[in-house]
Amino acid sequence: RKDYAYKDDTTLGVAQPNERFAEYNIYYVASEEEADWQKAEVRGRYGEKPWNTLVKRSVPLIREYGLNDYLNSDSVEGAKGGQTLTMELPYNAQITPYLKVVADREATITILTENTVSAKSVYTTYVTKVGEQEWESPAWISGQHIRYIIPEGVTVLSLKYRESGYDTEIAGSFSMGNDFFDALWTMGARTQMVCIRENYMDCPDRERAQWCGDATTQMRTSMYALTPSSYALYQKMMTQKVGFTKDNLLATVCPITDEFYELPSQELAGIIGIWDYYTYTGDVSVLYTMYDSALNYLKLWKFYTSGSNEGLLRHKTGQGLPDWQDTASGVDTKVCDNAWYYWALKVVRNMGTVTGNDTSWQTEKMEGIEKAFDKLWVEGKGYLSDEKPDDRGNALAVLSGLASEDKYPTIENVLKTTLTASSYMEAYVLTAMFEMGYAGDALDRIQTRFSSMVQTNLDRGDTTLWEYFTEMGTYNHAWSASPVYLLSKYVGGIRPTRIGYAAYEIVPTFDRSDRVSASCQTVKGTISVTAEKKGDSATVSVSLVDGKAVIAVPKAGNTVTVNGSVIKLKPSKENVSYRNADDNYYYFEVVGGGNYTFECMEK
Repeated sequence: RKDYAYKDDTTLGVAQPNERFAEYNIYYVASEEEADWQKAEVRGRYGEKPWNTLVKRSVPLIREYGLNDYLNSDSVEGAKGGQTLTMELPYNAQITPYLKVVADREATITILTENTVSAKSVYTTYVTKVGEQEWESPAWISGQHIRYIIPEGVTVLSLKYRESGYDTEIAGSFSMGNDFFDALWTMGARTQMVCIRENYMDCPDRERAQWCGDATTQMRTSMYALTPSSYALYQKMMTQKVGFTKDNLLATVCPITDEFYELPSQELAGIIGIWDYYTYTGDVSVLYTMYDSALNYLKLWKFYTSGSNEGLLRHKTGQGLPDWQDTASGVDTKVCDNAWYYWALKVVRNMGTVTGNDTSWQTEKMEGIEKAFDKLWVEGKGYLSDEKPDDRGNALAVLSGLASEDKYPTIENVLKTTLTASSYMEAYVLTAMFEMGYAGDALDRIQTRFSSMVQTNLDRGDTTLWEYFTEMGTYNHAWSASPVYLLSKYVGGIRPTRIGYAAYEIVPTFDRSDRVSASCQTVKGTISVTAEKKGDSATVSVSLVDGKAVIAVPKAGNTVTVNGSVIKLKPSKENVSYRNADDNYYYFEVVGGGNYTFECMEK
């Protein structure tokens, strides 16, 4: 059926979306609606052109939630034309707008979102016919505040919307009993939801592109925020990356046509993320899919063979785009390059070991960087190749394993006092702080960096995180959602210690709160924790999945009970047994799933 009411608005002189969009605006002229169905034609049979071989869809079909009222739909019924009606969604979402109106003339209704101007996003135009009519746009837009510009001569009968999106839901949770951190986690989870559909998107309102660095953050976030159905997005991206490889270069944006974009720092981050995905899911197929491509890509990089930089990596500028390493300036390229690359080598060596490949090349290159990297260490200042240390480079030195623990105090001072990372690279800085054991400092930095964004959103009732720490760029950007997995992993303390949650630990952190709760859906089921520490008592309640779990109970006394029974603080062979202790926690091992409450008190 061809409906001649849909017009090519590129010929009508109206504003167009920015050039990064593959999609066009919708422009519909109701008076030209063609209701007749044309006779179907056979264009080709299964296996023949133009269909060729059919391949099973790799991600679920799009989920839709039915036609629903806006939060303020009742207030606009009977509204007359000559005004703009701003319709409120409960949260930022992917929707198709609906209208039912009466018109006494042909008049143009324009449907916009808050993104239409700020991001030059797609929008919808409906030209009425005379009389009563209803219509729903066939193309989705995203936003939270949907504006219908209603002209004179039109009376509104009803305005609604249909939400749709990737077939998953926000299944995780997190709370510290702190308005800021709780809101930040919730906004991050909502940002994750609005930045996925057929693939990972950096944002739904400006380009809808699958950037490898953004998608790696999204994958980590999905492990704590969404259901396991979301994992198919990562599997799809890895398959696409192999398919869009050119001369052993990995495509940072894929799928892509006509152009080829390679951002080396994002590609290294993407390779590193493969091991995280494998750790959380146990899906070994991704290692086999990506091993050769990742190894061949690393072999394109070159090293200095003489001079003061001997043994260090030469900078690689990439293909098709400016030499992008972060949206914020001041990147210490030499420190970052070597740390990124060493970390990626380590991951590809691990991949090779699992897949049964020779990993001697990776080991040789890692040993060379290890010998040379300390040339970049300046006592009391950290790693640097210029006058000032970079928080990104020093964080990557920690995460890659190049920085030894004796360097942690100096690096931590750099990370506390240097705030140059963008909201993309901030994830790596914060991860390094948590990994070094400075959870309180990490939480303070999160609050410093995200407080303005979160407070502005709370004041407006907005629900997603911005592209930048300041109000510019897009209003919902995937890479800013990293606090979701950081808070769940390091404050809620839920994290796998063996592949696919065969073993895991729950180590709640109380550095800036005396109560924390978290939950997430894993490949083995839902894990949850609620923990509280007050004075001379502490309680940790957990719901566990099958496997070996280590539970950390804060040292608030000398007696620990589990489900009301005293447990001896010495090793045993019971399914719940004491393991060891440090200055802050008693550690217990639980074999098998179930619900347990540990209480520690002075007796």
